[in-house]
Amino acid sequence: MVSLLPKSIRQSLTPHRSFLIQVPIAITCCLLIARGLRTVLPMLEAEEHQQECEQELKPAKKSFDYPGAITLAIWISALLSVIDLQDQLGWQHPLVLGIVIVGGCSLVAFLILETWSGGRELLIPLKLLKTQVGAFCAGAVSDISFRNFRPLYVAIP
Repeated sequence: MVSLLPKSIRQSLTPHRSFLIQVPIAITCCLLIARGLRTVLPMLEAEEHQQECEQELKPAKKSFDYPGAITLAIWISALLSVIDLQDQLGWQHPLVLGIVIVGGCSLVAFLILETWSGGRELLIPLKLLKTQVGAFCAGAVSDISFRNFRPLYVAIP
């Protein structure tokens, strides 16, 4: 607070005078906060009571999507393993091909699991891709992928 005052006034203020100026300001702030709380707290209590009533009407929570999480983890692990191993072993090596097959099967299983909920809270609801935001995100990811990986596979003269 004191640093906002001009330099001439700050030099004439001792710590005791500064304290005596700040005390009434602090008391005023406390009174304003107490007055505001008197009006806000009843509204918060009414809102809390309303939420409790709504929770009683809601159905039970869905369980976590463990199958979706496991298949997603297998798919991403397979993808990263193939990216890492294909330089050393090549695409024709049986280990790399096996990992590609496992990753592909896991991706298909993940898409199937995320299409039908079966009473689970979906990890990635695929219906989000049908919205404008989902379409934009999918387009941005494909655009970035195309721009970054095209030079690796296509020789441009």
